Amino acid sequence: MTRFSVADAAAERERLAALGVDVGPLEHVPDAVDYFDFRDPYGNRLSLYTEL
Repeated sequence: MTRFSVADAAAERERLAALGVDVGPLEHVPDAVDYFDFRDPYGNRLSLYTEL
């Protein structure tokens, strides 16, 4: 899995979902990180996260 840092994981999740991407749930680790996983069109596992 490849992970990428973004400014706002929740906003990116909503944006990708609106584009029709099958995204996983937004996970929240208190005082640490928000993240979610998804697959690109080639089946590669990806994750976007925001450090809190």
